[in-house]
Amino acid sequence: MMNNILLCFSCSRQEVNSKDTIVCRKRCPQNDVDCILNETQTITFQTLALPTVPYLPQPLILTTMRAVAMSGNVRFGTDYRILEGNERQLFDILKGQGVGEFIII
Repeated sequence: MMNNILLCFSCSRQEVNSKDTIVCRKRCPQNDVDCILNETQTITFQTLALPTVPYLPQPLILTTMRAVAMSGNVRFGTDYRILEGNERQLFDILKGQGVGEFIII
């Protein structure tokens, strides 16, 4: 059973590659042990504009996301999700070790 823990994130728009990326970083109050012990550090939201393609002979990788740890010895989990816009089930996430690919099928 998962505990419901409220985490506080500070979000800002990133101008690195796109104006459609928002990165939220965890900010814990000094005495909030549940927040401090929770391993989630950042949440990233990306919006993609897709070209019109009349025919796809095979699945097409639209973007690749990679989780990066500060130390090579750290093991962590990643969670890649399509939050909306997939009502017709045309998109999928392929997940590898620390890497997620967003594809159109």
